[in-house]
Amino acid sequence: MYSIWNSYVMGVYDQTEKRFHGKIGQVVMKKDISFELTPKKHKLWAYGDSFAAQPAPWLDMVTKGLGDKNPLGVEYLHVNHAWPGSSLDYTSVQINKTMGLWEKQDVVVVCLTEVLRIWERWEHKDHGTKHFRGRHIPESAILDMKDSKGSKGLEDMPLQPTIQINTALRNHLIRVLSYADVRAVVVLDGFKNKANSSITIPSNLIYSEKGYLMEVSIKEPEGQFRFSTGGPDWRKSHLSDVNHPILAEKVITGIKEKAPIDLTFGFERDIFRVGEEK
Repeated sequence: MYSIWNSYVMGVYDQTEKRFHGKIGQVVMKKDISFELTPKKHKLWAYGDSFAAQPAPWLDMVTKGLGDKNPLGVEYLHVNHAWPGSSLDYTSVQINKTMGLWEKQDVVVVCLTEVLRIWERWEHKDHGTKHFRGRHIPESAILDMKDSKGSKGLEDMPLQPTIQINTALRNHLIRVLSYADVRAVVVLDGFKNKANSSITIPSNLIYSEKGYLMEVSIKEPEGQFRFSTGGPDWRKSHLSDVNHPILAEKVITGIKEKAPIDLTFGFERDIFRVGEEK
């Protein structure tokens, strides 16, 4: 509410008597203004494999943590284009399809997956136990591709070209992301690959300079256990509840301070025994 006070004068000034005949008064105007402050909504765009696919509590926490607390601040909406078990070319296609929608204050988070994965129909149907053959390509995927797309001979596909192609794709994707006109681009390595050191990461990207997400995941159970061959992983994003806020805080700090992310420390380890109730 605000008030405006205006003065008025009514009368005549007598030059002989050097005095004023009349009265001085005031007009008071008061007006109440009521309106609601609605924070502007930006987006957090997520891409990658099962480390980023929904449900992903750590990404929801990052989305909430990016918003300002003052009434004139902003809020973020989580938009997810990740898929469990997906490959680098799948991620690249999703980014290419949606990057035209990115706005200047948006945040982009990309979890880079294994360079030995390929994009075929199995990514959209195989959410359970995976039976890997050599190159981390599920046997069921090979059968699917033979039956549905006529891709015969995949089981004899040389390993080296797959690595070279996906490493090149990974590095091209990183270069493209470095030109994005957004608030921040976060790039996290999901796996330990030689490809991780095959390019100098542009300084404007928030990158997992040390460590990788799978390392965090496999150190949660006591002892050694391979979730890729030991049955479905019940953990969301392959992380226990206690580690989601830790990862989220690392990402939020990286964005706000424009600093690299270290995934080698700060996480809880030896949280549960394999086979125990979750």
